[in-house]
This record gives sequence, C-alpha cells and structure tokens, in this order.
Amino acid sequence: MTFRNNYKHLLEKTGGLLEVETKIPINDSFALSLVYTPGVGKCCLDIEKDINKSFELTNRGNSVAVIFIESDKNKHIEANLPRLELKVLLYKDIAKVDAYPLLVKNDDINKLLTTIKSIEPSFSCIEIIADKEITDLLEKELDKTNKIPVLYSYQSEEIAKTVKECSGFENNDQEIINAALIKALINLKPQNYKYTDNNQIKEYCQNVLNGEIKPNNLLLSHSLKLFSAFYEYFLHKITENFKSEPTQKINKLTAEYEDSLFLKPNALFKQTNKNYKIEKHSIEENSIELHKRAKGVITVAPKVDLNMSENYKTLLSADFTENIASEINTFPEKVYDYTSKNNLVLIISDGSAVLGFGNIGAEASIPVLEGKSALLKKLGGVNALPIALNTQNPNEIVDIVCSLSPSFGGIHLEDISAPRCFEIENRIMEKLDMPVFHDDQHGTAIIVLAGVINALKVAGKDIKDIKIVMTGAGAAALSVAELLIHNGARNITLNDIYGPVYKGRAKGMNPYLDAIAEKTNPDNLKGSLKEVIRGADLFIGLSAANILTAEMVKSMNNRSCVFALANPTPEIMPEIAKEAGAYIVATGRSDFHNQINNSLAFPGVFRGALDVRAKCINKEMKSNAAKAIASLIPDEKLRPDLIIPNALDLRVAPAVAKAIAESAIKTKVASVIKEPDDIYEKLKNYYFEGSLRKI
Repeated sequence: MTFRNNYKHLLEKTGGLLEVETKIPINDSFALSLVYTPGVGKCCLDIEKDINKSFELTNRGNSVAVIFIESDKNKHIEANLPRLELKVLLYKDIAKVDAYPLLVKNDDINKLLTTIKSIEPSFSCIEIIADKEITDLLEKELDKTNKIPVLYSYQSEEIAKTVKECSGFENNDQEIINAALIKALINLKPQNYKYTDNNQIKEYCQNVLNGEIKPNNLLLSHSLKLFSAFYEYFLHKITENFKSEPTQKINKLTAEYEDSLFLKPNALFKQTNKNYKIEKHSIEENSIELHKRAKGVITVAPKVDLNMSENYKTLLSADFTENIASEINTFPEKVYDYTSKNNLVLIISDGSAVLGFGNIGAEASIPVLEGKSALLKKLGGVNALPIALNTQNPNEIVDIVCSLSPSFGGIHLEDISAPRCFEIENRIMEKLDMPVFHDDQHGTAIIVLAGVINALKVAGKDIKDIKIVMTGAGAAALSVAELLIHNGARNITLNDIYGPVYKGRAKGMNPYLDAIAEKTNPDNLKGSLKEVIRGADLFIGLSAANILTAEMVKSMNNRSCVFALANPTPEIMPEIAKEAGAYIVATGRSDFHNQINNSLAFPGVFRGALDVRAKCINKEMKSNAAKAIASLIPDEKLRPDLIIPNALDLRVAPAVAKAIAESAIKTKVASVIKEPDDIYEKLKNYYFEGSLRKI
C-alpha cells in the first residue's frame, strides 16, 4: 500500500498527527512537586516579577500559535484541521518548533483582534492564515500593539517566492521555508517589524545558500541554511543597537539549531532515584532548576515518523488532505476520527487566582498550566495545550474560548477568580456542546469528597450528622460545599474575610454567596473563626496560610478531621494540628501524608468525558468519581494517615474514567456509548504500552 493510500488508515489509527509529551518523567512525589505543587509556585512568582522569564521557565520560548481563521461560512471549520495539523507537524519535524494548531471562528473582526491579542502571553510568535480582506484588517490593528512577531500568510508566501528564486527549492517546499523563518523569529524575538525588502532577503539568502541547495538534498539541511539566512537578515534589519559580531552569534545559534535537528536530546532526569535531585537545594530551588534546564515541562510531538523525503513530498502536495477535508465537511463527526480533536483539551487561564498567590498575571500562570498539561498526559493519556490570556474580562474570555473551541474536544478552566469564574464557566457550557471543567472548583470538590468519605469512615462519623466549618468562599469552597450537600451534608458553615456566610449578611456578598447561604449555616452562626469552629467535626481550609491555630483545633470535637488545603502553605502545618489533637490531617502538598491533590481527579475526569464525548460534567459524574477514588483504599487498610490514594497511584485515573463514563451514559449526556470497562482497561494499557493509539 502506498503512503498516499495509507494516509487515511494512518489517521484513523492514530486519531490525528499530534500529541503533547512531558519533557521529564513524573514517576515519584518529588518530581510531582517540581512540576506541580509546592515547587512550581516559585516559577510563578519569578515570572510575576519579570514576565520575560516566561520565555526561560516555560515552553513559551519555543511555542508558536498557528491560527487558521474561518472565511468560508458554508464549510465546516473543522474540515481545515487535518491540513493545519500537518503544517504544525512539519514545523516540529523540520525546525523543532512547538506549534499549536488553532482554528478560530470568524464571527466578528473585533472579537478576532481580542482573541489574537489575548493569547500573546503563551507564545513567542503567531502565524495567521487568513484571506486578504481579514488579513488587511488584522494587520492594520495588530501592528500597533503586538508584543511578539505576527507572521501573515501573504508575507510567508512572498518570502518563499523570493527564496525559491535563489535556490533549488521546489514549489511544494513552502512549509520548509516557513519553518526556518519562524525558527529565526522566535530566536530573535523582534517586535513591530515589516517584511518589505525582498531584495535584501534575497541578498542574504544568496550569500548563505550560495547555490548549494538542490531539490534532492536532505530537507533538514535546507532548513538549517535558511535559518542562518533569515536570522542574519532579521538581525541586521531589526536590531539597530547590535554591536557585537553578528557572525559569531549567527554561527552559535546555527550550531545549536543543528544539534537540535540531528542529535537526540538527553532528558533532564534520566532516572527517578535520589541522584536526580540536588540534595542541598529546596523543592522550590530544584523546581526553578528543572524549568530553566528543560525550558518548560511539555512539548508538542508528532505521532508519526516522517523522516523520509518522499513522505514529505507526498504530504506537502496541495491536494493531499483534500479528500479527508471533504469527508469531514460532509460528515462533521469524522473530525474525531481523523484529527487530534478527539483527545485534545484546551487549558485556559487569565492568571487571576494562581495557587495561593492570587492575581499575579497571565504569564505567571503558565508554569501551573504546563504542570496540569503534563499530569493530564502522564495520568490520563490526554493531550492538553495550555494558553494564558492577558484579559480578565468575562465577556472576552467566553468569546475567546468559544472561538478557539473547534480545535479541541474539551475545555479545562484554571486559576480564574471567583465570582467571575462561575459566570464564565456557565456561559461557556451554554455555548459549547463539550465537557467544560473548572478544576479549581470541580476537581477540588471531587477529591475533597473522596477524602471526606474515607476520613469519616476512620473517625466513625456520618456526613449527615457532623458539623463542617470551611474557610474560603471562592470557587473551590462553593463547589466543595455544593458537592458535600449533594452527598448528604446538612451542617456546613463557610467563612471568608468578613466572617461566616449567612442569610441576610450585607457585607461582601454576591449572587453566588446568597445562593449558598440558603443551603448552609443552619444555626446562623456569626463571629470569628475561633467562635464558629468550636465543636466542629471537620475543618476544610481553601483559603490562606496559617489562619487556623492550635487553640482552634483543640476546641473541635473528638476525632476531628483537619483538611488544610491552601497551597503552597496550608492553613496550619500538619505537625501543629496533630499536636493540638486533630485525629486526621490532610493537606494539598505532596510532601505530607494524605495529599488532597486535584491530579487524582482531572486526568480521569477528562479521560472518561472525552471517550464518551460527554456534553457536560454534571454532579452525578463528579460524585461517582469521588466514590471511585475513595473505594481504592479498602476499609481494612484505612487509617488516619492513609485516607486517600497517592497522587501517582496508577489505579486512580482508570477508576475515575470508568465512573465518569458510566455516569455520563446513565444521565444521558454521552454522545458516544462505550463500555466503561473497556475505557478502564485501555487507560491501564496506556500506562504499560506507552502509546495513545486513539485512546
């Protein structure tokens, strides 16, 4: 069978051409703490102080958004995805650039501008593929404000034409030229530039290429020589104050690029033993070291090996994906068979509620988003592309997510502050027929419920009878309270900076707090936390560091449970709570017992939801996911320091995926009916086989 004839079969087997990989193994709690909590917080804070560090500490420094803007309203936009995936696959294979394929709906030029401007914090360059009318409008406005290079399709076509005039490139080598061009741009990071002098480009290309490139040469050599030519051109044209010898810098970067093309890079951590740590450093220092060396913890990777020139020529032919696109246009559901949409999630944040640091900005949220992406892949086999937005306007966030949605099978909202996050999530759910999951709310609620189920078993108490006191009244706290109530809790009191939440409270209220006040604080408690917590059976902290004292713990009921979940520093340190009489103590950290970690929930949630193409993630699905997690520790093995599985327990995500799929089918929100046991087994097999194979 020829490669051409085999292409459709290849796509059916792989489910698209792209996946997301982690740059380091996450095989123990120490590695987990470096890419997630508590270590990743230091990276976030360093970027908050200097946003340019986002290019050093995350994959932003090698990331490009390749945006296809809808122009033909009579054609399903998803029909363009196979060609777009092929384009970014070639960028990775030819130039080692991580490119994100983004289909963008064209409903309004102002919304388009907002979308493109808002995603800048995640990328070093943006490439826009659009018709001339749209391009003219975008270019006129974007060039006034863009902080990173924006390359338009007409520009790259003109440059390619110029290059072909002074080399042996063939007509179907456009993407090779584009790849080298983009590689040069993200290394130089110019702003407000124009490609106006094709004669200068031609001169530089002639000097570097020197007639050496012939059609049958190795394609990577083409890219290497073009990179040198483009970089030298941009360096002289854009960097006015460049005083050092350009030849030296060009040669150095070209040598680095050559190594990336021809040498297999070594992993930062080859083995998971004590030798991969720098023992004298703290977790935070090790996390900074990891992110600096690896330049982020995720990378885009091709699912297929195309290092054969004949395959490139076949793939690059103009009509190669036409039949696939035509089939998707006729049968839109086929996009799930032929593209990565079937297993691709968009992780989105506006940086307004990052860990326990609050509103530290879009760039500063990227390390957390990349950590989430790495864990989705490690534990759920889910590919996830993180994008941080430099807008915190709810209307704009909703529009941006919806406009980007055609490329994705699900939406993972992250680090968006309350009460805005409730409106944003609800409105996106109304507009999109796919799973939308705000992890700070629902991931937290699932894992807290799982921990509570087992903690109450150990303590010998019933959720219907206990007094629960919570600190924090934001996204996580409200979702946790709702899910606990859904599962039988009758006496919950939430506390924020204004004190207990109760019906009729005037200060600091909003519609969401008014709604929860109707269901909580049955005794209408008022006063300080010290007063409210007396006689409580369970404390759940989703607030700030060190606000719970030993004296408060002493005033709680016998066999009290303390869930101090603020990150990276809990409301009370575990040893202090235990000394004060707490029977069970849990935190959100991987370096203490009983880690209440969202990574136990969201990988399996998305695995199950994607596999049945759930239209939403409802309370029944979340409740059953929590019960599945809790059930993994048999009653006879439960003890005060073991109420929840380890964050890297490979039994968890398959069990959660199965529970999510079962509940989605039962509650009639599944678009595809699959046997939940098969979903469970396929994810378990992924751990051992290491291949997604359209998981």
